[in-house]
Amino acid sequence: MAKLKRGITNVAYAPATYNAQAGTLTYGNVRYLESDVAGGREYSADPRGESQKIYADSIAVYGETVNDGYDINLTLLSIFDEQFREDWLNEVHDDNGVAEYANAEEYPYYALIIHEDTADGVGLTSVYYYCQSSGRPSDSGKTAEGGAFEHEFPQYPLVASPRPTDKLVRYQIHGKEKLTSIPEPSGVITPMIELEKHRIVIKDGDQVTLSAVTVPEDITSLNMTATAADSSVATALPTIDTAGCTITAEGVGNTIVTLQITVAGVTYSDTCTVIVEE
Repeated sequence: MAKLKRGITNVAYAPATYNAQAGTLTYGNVRYLESDVAGGREYSADPRGESQKIYADSIAVYGETVNDGYDINLTLLSIFDEQFREDWLNEVHDDNGVAEYANAEEYPYYALIIHEDTADGVGLTSVYYYCQSSGRPSDSGKTAEGGAFEHEFPQYPLVASPRPTDKLVRYQIHGKEKLTSIPEPSGVITPMIELEKHRIVIKDGDQVTLSAVTVPEDITSLNMTATAADSSVATALPTIDTAGCTITAEGVGNTIVTLQITVAGVTYSDTCTVIVEE
């Protein structure tokens, strides 16, 4: 029987904490939303990113598909779940209700889990590894007529981004058994390197060290290089102990610093735009 989706059975999340200096991402306890309080009604996940092509002589000579994750719109039951709103929206609750503050810190990150039933009865579980609310849900209401329930169903906009440690976006598993932890794919994770900043402004003569995230091997075992496109503006040297590179400003101007690692004969890199001012 085809795996046709029949409907959402459970929605859950686990808070995510990323330590950029250490290059680690940890997840808290998985928490399921109660069906009669904030149960899932529907969702959509629209891909972010697009195919890019470069043309020469009227033909496509280079192509690349950019995966920036998903824009997700999740519709839930409108009855309050205070802990959920605190974990997703930084709202604060006490014994009487929930307080919302303007200009609060950025919304927290979390892994999102959606269980769905399928026509063959097996089910499908989708895990989005690095999500963040992209806006507040809208509120509305109206008078009840004829004694009927008049629930409104708020839509929660969020973004599922590639997680910073290995660019993993989503993992889909056959089955709908409730998860007690965030699963990790058993396949090989592609080695990568990522600088903590992709644009810096420094003064002439200054020196700054940028840290990097590497997965999955120890940075000390990798063949690493750091170069600046214009050495009259800045020079760069790899710093193995701190997993990154040290940039020294040599003169006013702009340049691109590239940090590279080579694993099993394959080179991976990341860049940072360096602007040197007087």
